[in-house]
Amino acid sequence: MNALNYAISLYEEDKCTFYILNAFQQDEISTPYLGETIYEQIKNTSETRLKKLMDGIVLKNDNSNHHFELISSYNTLWEAIKQTLENNDISIIIIGTLGETNSKNILFGSNTVSIIDKIKNCQLLLVLDTPD
Repeated sequence: MNALNYAISLYEEDKCTFYILNAFQQDEISTPYLGETIYEQIKNTSETRLKKLMDGIVLKNDNSNHHFELISSYNTLWEAIKQTLENNDISIIIIGTLGETNSKNILFGSNTVSIIDKIKNCQLLLVLDTPD
């Protein structure tokens, strides 16, 4: 959330679109005949969380220069980012640094490290997060 708040503040005077991406995947142990049901549940959870996040953004941000697009992608994070970059005119990726563990002892989460390693054709801004 720090990364999003920082981006909104950084681009306060600029007309821009923020793409808020959530990548999700189904557990590999799911059985094929249950897969669609589990997929729908995971997808609905992803979309619900994005909408809840968007509701919070709308309450805090009434900047007419800002437009927000929510993207829920059934993919690995890297593949979802790659696809989002291919399908949209994105000039910079702004990402928080903490991973799922939210550890005080780790500067960058594994997804952040992976993105740093793979991003070649787009600017990347890392926003330091602080664990709760």
